Amino acid sequence: MLALSMTTAACASLPQASSEMALGAAAAPPPGYVAFCQRQPDECGPDAKALSVAANEPAPSATAVASISAPAPDAPNVLRLVFDRDTQPRVVQADMAAPPPVGVRYDWSAVFASLNTPPQAAPVQPAPEPVAPAAEPQRGARTTPLRPETWALIRKVNEQINRAIARQDDSITYGEAEIWNLPLEAGLKGGDCEDYVLEKRRALIKAGLPQEALSIAVVNTLAGESHAVLLVNTDKGEYVLDNLTPWVLPWTETSYVWRERQVAGSSSLWAFAAAAIGPSLAPSRLASLR
Repeated sequence: MLALSMTTAACASLPQASSEMALGAAAAPPPGYVAFCQRQPDECGPDAKALSVAANEPAPSATAVASISAPAPDAPNVLRLVFDRDTQPRVVQADMAAPPPVGVRYDWSAVFASLNTPPQAAPVQPAPEPVAPAAEPQRGARTTPLRPETWALIRKVNEQINRAIARQDDSITYGEAEIWNLPLEAGLKGGDCEDYVLEKRRALIKAGLPQEALSIAVVNTLAGESHAVLLVNTDKGEYVLDNLTPWVLPWTETSYVWRERQVAGSSSLWAFAAAAIGPSLAPSRLASLR
């Protein structure tokens, strides 16, 4: 009972403030994630179908779907991305050859404005009584308020999923490499890092967190291995849910080199991290996600 009380008290306190990760150039989603969304589109959000279509088509030229204009005079280190909303799912194919140049960041404000724009509804007659605002965050919100109960939920989900799944290579669990899956839903006991990520994302959405605040990210570890984690974007910054540690940390406090990540939880929009943060790694990278 004492241990339970101490755990509850610890969960109630809030963590140190983090920051929101700056985004670089558009990037391609991991093939394993694309295949997962093709198998289970309901788990990937409203743009899962568009992601599947884009993945099966040849990559268009950059000018077909996005243009990178010259930097504005007052912002010499900013490249502005201009997106066509009708071809939004293909933006991820536009500029994925390499991470953004050193010292250059990309302006994703137009994309965020698009994601945050609520769908246009048919006009309706005014309600006779004033309607109170909804308690839950609206769709399109890129962050979720970090209250003590939210922080306790995030930590609880991270711990429960880490305990529920035994770390196991995909080649052993599924008989082949790079299978993204929901092992607990499938009745399996083992899984790879991306399986932990998908289960945590599913649990947090079911608990009420908005999909737009939950982004999958691919990083490099100190050993140069690819690894997947889940980012939770709050009004206090972004935090990392990771199967390699029980701690939920600010993204800048990890030892990882940040590579590709979702843009505001979108299935079809991915970007390079504008700042790697982590230490320099050997150029060789293992293909499998740990």
